[in-house]
Amino acid sequence: MNCFKITDLFKKKQETAGDGVREEIIAGAEIAFQKYGYLRVTMQDISKEAKKVRSTVYKYFGNKNEVLDAVAIKIMSAIIQDCLLVISKEHSFAINIEKYFSLKLEKIKELMVTYELLMADLKADPAVILTRSRIMLDDELAVMDGIIVWAMENKEIKPLNEEDRMFLAETLYTAFKSFEMDIILFERFPKYDEKLSWLAQMLHKGLS
Repeated sequence: MNCFKITDLFKKKQETAGDGVREEIIAGAEIAFQKYGYLRVTMQDISKEAKKVRSTVYKYFGNKNEVLDAVAIKIMSAIIQDCLLVISKEHSFAINIEKYFSLKLEKIKELMVTYELLMADLKADPAVILTRSRIMLDDELAVMDGIIVWAMENKEIKPLNEEDRMFLAETLYTAFKSFEMDIILFERFPKYDEKLSWLAQMLHKGLS
């Protein structure tokens, strides 16, 4: 596991951990969203898959939008955790960026197959996907900052103060989030691994 401090990583997930009923509702919602997508799914569908009465579901969630947010947090937390395992202080800045986002994209594309109906519904309103894709923003910025700190410690890039580090982390996140959205929403860059590697190398050279 990585040694840098990621203060907010999994904060949202930890806040809900330990509440078994809530977790069961979220697990049931995952099944419901796979079966019915977003437009057709109802709170009754979610309660049925979770094996809970509707009043119990409403105790935790006001509507299916809130349930979808909880599902997105669970899924994205797991993806980020997996992606953390492929980055290391021993790797270069470019390799860490490439490995992190390559694995993330691979897992997102798998999700698009698993949640085919849900994604089809959400694509009708790209703003909805964009909002959910940023639900782990603070955590991903912390990951980017950690990679930047490693690169500074390894003398790959010039020293930066905290303000400049955070600006760079935001810039990296924004650049690759745009790349992700082009692939998810518009199915662009079928050979995205090549483009991802090129982009990571270009950013590295610009910071050297």
